[in-house]
Amino acid sequence: MFIKKWIPELKHIPSDLIHEPHKLSLIEQQLYHCEIGKDYPIPIVDVEATRKKASELVWSFRKNEDVKTEGKRILAKHVNNPNSRNNN
Repeated sequence: MFIKKWIPELKHIPSDLIHEPHKLSLIEQQLYHCEIGKDYPIPIVDVEATRKKASELVWSFRKNEDVKTEGKRILAKHVNNPNSRNNN
């Protein structure tokens, strides 16, 4: 596996856990010889918090009148509407 070859700190971690080693319990870290924060770095970004913030930002755009107008324009252009076929 690519990760185990190029990141030897993770070579003992099972494949189903290798993409999120920071979620290993203390017992798992001991078992797989990979102490997070010592052998492998602690994540720089909290993925869940960042995803939530980005999602809230994107959904907040829906309240903007310009965004609503543009959304209607795009929808009208791409929806199979017989009345708008000659308006392209």
